[in-house]
Amino acid sequence: MFAFSNNATVQIWDVALWEPKSGPWRSGEGRLRFMAPGVLTSVFSPDSHLVVSGFYDGALWLFQKEGLGGKPDAAEAETKVETQLGEHDGPIVSVAFSPDGNYVVSGSTDETVRIWDVKAGTQVGEPLRGHSDWIRSVAFSPDGGRVVSGADDGTVRIWNAKAGTQVGEPLQGHSGWVTSVAFSPDGSRVVSGALDTTVRIWDAEAGKQVGELRGHSDYVTSVAFSPDHDGKYVVSGANDETVRIWDAGAGTQIGQPLKGHTEGVNFVAFSPNGVCVVAGSNDGTLRVWDIKEHIRRDNAPKPRHKNKARRKSWAGKEEKKEGRENL
Repeated sequence: MFAFSNNATVQIWDVALWEPKSGPWRSGEGRLRFMAPGVLTSVFSPDSHLVVSGFYDGALWLFQKEGLGGKPDAAEAETKVETQLGEHDGPIVSVAFSPDGNYVVSGSTDETVRIWDVKAGTQVGEPLRGHSDWIRSVAFSPDGGRVVSGADDGTVRIWNAKAGTQVGEPLQGHSGWVTSVAFSPDGSRVVSGALDTTVRIWDAEAGKQVGELRGHSDYVTSVAFSPDHDGKYVVSGANDETVRIWDAGAGTQIGQPLKGHTEGVNFVAFSPNGVCVVAGSNDGTLRVWDIKEHIRRDNAPKPRHKNKARRKSWAGKEEKKEGRENL
């Protein structure tokens, strides 16, 4: 697992052993000399061989994973900067790889979404324009044919990645900045989280809201679908220091909130097998929960007090009988 912090350090974790695998490295030190303190977002490619990073100065850089592995004092020659893909006219807030790893999408405070060809190192087509405020989150659909974006204008937009055009009308319903968006594994739905404390689920084909999940007491920072084909569950993290699991179909919260962080949660994700949820927080910690037991407990049959219910029922009948006789 790859994690970076606002203290300008990067760390790779071995999730199986739950211990650092390499690092930490601080920007300007050793093999991270190329990483300025202004890195705002980073993500691995699907094959884990590359890392793309968006910077405060608007630059988008592509790095080989080996530049973040091994020992901090390894030879400088092993730090391999692949290319600067390009630039936005403002800080880059969100980046994502296409499922095949051939493209990168980026969203910026310059109100544009841009798609980049990884191998060619060039921008694909014109910037995708339509948002009227900072873009906070971008993601590719599972087939790579569409891109979803969420912005401070309160809208979620879906784009045709190849044609560079918006698909349908903006998805509207949030009353605050949209902070996080993601496609379901089958591409049929989109989930979004916002400053209005809600998580919303949208039909990506019809362009309509199909669910509104309420429970957080502060703004939502991150959302994701579970990796099973139909995306049965949604995980959300918020500034209320909690992580919540939702039944995406029923629109209900599963169990109690997952607690442990002492400051706002800023990122959540399911493990590839859907068994665990990981969360990162402003408290400087990463926490992992095994959600199988959490879901099992919520699905367990609730005890019923049959005798008590029967007594209440008979008491009601006797009262009604007496009432009729007194008429």
